[in-house]
Amino acid sequence: MSLKKERIQALLAGERVTAPVASFFQHKHAAEQDPVSLAARLVEFNRAGNWDFIKVQSRATYYGEAWGCAHVYDDVQGPVMTDHVVKSREDYLRLAELDPATGPLGDHVAAARLLKAEVGADTPCVHTIFSPLTVLTRLRGAQRKTAGETDRLKADMQEMPEAVRHGLEVVTRSLEAYARALVRAGGDGVFITTTAWDADQLTPDQYRDWAAPYERRVFEAAIAEGAWLNIIHACRAHTHLQIAAEQPVQIISYDSTSGRNPALGEAAQLTDKVLWSGLSVSAFAARDEAELAREAEAAWQATGGRRLVLGPTCAVPADVEAPVLARLAEKIRGLG
Repeated sequence: MSLKKERIQALLAGERVTAPVASFFQHKHAAEQDPVSLAARLVEFNRAGNWDFIKVQSRATYYGEAWGCAHVYDDVQGPVMTDHVVKSREDYLRLAELDPATGPLGDHVAAARLLKAEVGADTPCVHTIFSPLTVLTRLRGAQRKTAGETDRLKADMQEMPEAVRHGLEVVTRSLEAYARALVRAGGDGVFITTTAWDADQLTPDQYRDWAAPYERRVFEAAIAEGAWLNIIHACRAHTHLQIAAEQPVQIISYDSTSGRNPALGEAAQLTDKVLWSGLSVSAFAARDEAELAREAEAAWQATGGRRLVLGPTCAVPADVEAPVLARLAEKIRGLG
């Protein structure tokens, strides 16, 4: 067994590791347009930080592209949707299951194979998949991180629930097949993000009805292929952390610094899952290296070095320079 796997397995068993397990993730939009450049970027990023595992940072629109949404691409800001595919009840019913060997999904399966061939068994690789409900939100035309992001789909859930359920079923079956293909291509697990659907959008009962069961099915598909390192990213500032803890995952990624989610010490009392968090996106955006070092130390102390992966509360802003991350990685390694 590799040293990185040994450290992660010890962490999952609740042992105190001698130095923090850490992993960062960051978009570099220009490198995310084809499997070769994506894999090369991930290898470079991993080697620069010597992260304990790689979270594959795919372009955020690839699932929308797979079903036919149109986008324009900006190397700085990332893709922006210009047209979407679900505009009526009939469009939900016309959605078709996707073959994970073709199109944008096939590209990411190819990237998984290239990445594992390069980094080998020593470095676990976890592949990003969006919650089926989030995918359907984008197919319905929601732009990322905009006001009213979920409004259209929430209205449809009230007005045409059977059509929405049909769309969710098609998306979920497609993502189940995709998860299996990623693991067969060398993935060690999947990272499902709940993007947009936090506690400000759905009550706990609504989340358990419309989101959690479909996410669980995707995790279970990956697990059936042998995935051993699965992560849920409970996204945004006010998340359903307890529901996330009910999923068949080893790690919960969330924003421990928002003030509306439990801080790390509190969250560690709510679940025996490993928590991945600690470093605020706002401190990264400000290039406040002193604050980032303080946050890392506070996270390490709050958890006693157990069941913690030190990392960002969400993706590191794309314009944060590599030397900032390298200096922070060095400081993190020194905490043990």
